[in-house]
Amino acid sequence: MSVPDTWPQVLDFFGTPLVIEPSSGQLSSDAGLLPIRQFDDRIGLTRAFAGALDDPRDPDLTEHTFLEMVRSRVYAILAGYEDQNDHDTLRADPVFKLVADRSPEDADLASQPTLWSGSHQAGRTWIGIVECGERESLFSAKYWK
Repeated sequence: MSVPDTWPQVLDFFGTPLVIEPSSGQLSSDAGLLPIRQFDDRIGLTRAFAGALDDPRDPDLTEHTFLEMVRSRVYAILAGYEDQNDHDTLRADPVFKLVADRSPEDADLASQPTLWSGSHQAGRTWIGIVECGERESLFSAKYWK
């Protein structure tokens, strides 16, 4: 079985088409998140989720958008990184930057302490849905603004 030169699917959630191709360098082991991100872009799940959470931060004093932080955490869990400490490494990963709507050349994503602070600011909704995986939480009226 040979490895194709390029993956036959073009992903366009980032604004410019992404074509996946093999590389001799170790870029990321989490490229499987890219088609999930494409699907998420179409159905708007993480955008709706972030919009349903309370973000009490002053927008003029924030470096990382709440949507970016939510996507970083959700996609890390999907990739098997349940521990927030993994974010100190994942924040520089090119795939995690892409799923959070950043270019791989952009600044790093939020650090673990920033994500921890964001989860506490968002309150029980963030912790209940993302951290504990409560099934009904996303669809329960008590958690929506």
